[in-house]
Amino acid sequence: MIHVVVVEDDPLDAVELVAALRAYERRSGVPLHVTVHTDGADAVAAHDPRTDLLLLDVEMPGTDGLTAAALIRERDPDVAIVLVTRAAAHAIRGYAVGAAGFLVKPASPEALGRELDRVVARAHADRTAGALVAAAGAGTVRIGAADIVCLEASRRRVRVHTLAGPHVVAGPLKDLEAQLDGAGFFRCHHGFLVNLRHVTEVRATTCRLVTRREVPVSRPHRRAFLAALTDHLARAAAPG
Repeated sequence: MIHVVVVEDDPLDAVELVAALRAYERRSGVPLHVTVHTDGADAVAAHDPRTDLLLLDVEMPGTDGLTAAALIRERDPDVAIVLVTRAAAHAIRGYAVGAAGFLVKPASPEALGRELDRVVARAHADRTAGALVAAAGAGTVRIGAADIVCLEASRRRVRVHTLAGPHVVAGPLKDLEAQLDGAGFFRCHHGFLVNLRHVTEVRATTCRLVTRREVPVSRPHRRAFLAALTDHLARAAAPG
């Protein structure tokens, strides 16, 4: 699923963009979750760190596209931003906010498709590598799966313990677990998700991690956890 946010104050232009996105979805088979905002301030306030692509109209009353892009970029250094404008000259100003590209209205399906192809390729690469993207404070963090040792639920937050240190991000744990599906993580306890590659020892009621931290292994999770760890070790030791 690719998350796209359209920020466009003109209803007709918004309808055309959404129609082009749906056409791309049908043509490519890539599912899109599309959200539309008619005001830059609303887009900034509602920004979701899962967003893959922002399509921002440059010329809007109030908070225009460039201002909204700058404010969102402060919180999210990784989201792809594409400016939509009737004046190609605005594209130069887009470099200041790290815009990945621009579309001149009316945006052709081919031009929009090229931007989406780049976003889809990047999202696929991140997910193949197991990157975790989550809200942290007023911004967003992107953490490579290989660097994550374990995740610890703490009320409505999750503490992500990495080889370099911890990050506190928005939960719940099950949402982050879904992002890391297939990246070698397993629940050893209802409140802990561990990276199997960083488990060095399993004891009676805990497991020891490469950072020397011990996390609990609960009775309901123990059998499945040991089976997953055994399978992981066997695959890691397999030749080729």
